[in-house]
Amino acid sequence: DVDVHVDAPVPPGSGLGTSASVAVALIGALRRAASPSDLGAAEPARVAGLAHGLEVEQLGWQSGVQDQALAARGGALLLDVRYPHVAARRLALPARTRAELDACLLTVYLGRPHRSSELHAEVIRALERVGPARASARLAPLEDGARRAAAQLEAGDLDGWGATLRDATDAIGGLHPDLVGRSARAAIDVARALGARGWKVNGAGGDGGSVTVLAPQEAPAPDALGRLPGARLLPLGLADDGLVCRLA
Repeated sequence: DVDVHVDAPVPPGSGLGTSASVAVALIGALRRAASPSDLGAAEPARVAGLAHGLEVEQLGWQSGVQDQALAARGGALLLDVRYPHVAARRLALPARTRAELDACLLTVYLGRPHRSSELHAEVIRALERVGPARASARLAPLEDGARRAAAQLEAGDLDGWGATLRDATDAIGGLHPDLVGRSARAAIDVARALGARGWKVNGAGGDGGSVTVLAPQEAPAPDALGRLPGARLLPLGLADDGLVCRLA
């Protein structure tokens, strides 16, 4: 018999990989407990694959592989996905860039969860209808943006990175009208008025979830975002570690 207690400051359905993080933590803990002398039992890539299989094969959800890969590895990563395979490269962030991200990245939960699996299914059906060539063209801005974002972060160009986040949110909205919902647009309007350098809807968007904002360096001013109806700022920061299993 196993009793499991899960606690986190991030609400379910926030678009921040909560289900993947819980699955990675649970599978990693169970594997390590079953084989306490086997240090490879909680190997990140293997656990990430099992966590993805749990969501897709056993629960029947639509799920990418990026959330599980990041939860298992931690840090700032560039992920090259050839579904369901993923290759990860850890980014070398300058110390000044790391400190500025910790100070200026704000994530606001929009007051209610979204249902990412249903939206994923709708987006997949829409891409299937237009055929592989047009689907690839619609996804290209996101793939190109990921590589550009990685280069900008390693170069310490946060203004450029903020612009890439804005472009990514526009590209996401172009895939399906519900991917950037009304509450997300309200948060983006506030961020724009505050002079934010960038913003991005997290996960599959929808009318709920969360938005991350890159605030101005000189005036992060999170209060206005936290005053949106039902919204609250989440106590988040950058994490270098992914899955860590400790035996009591």
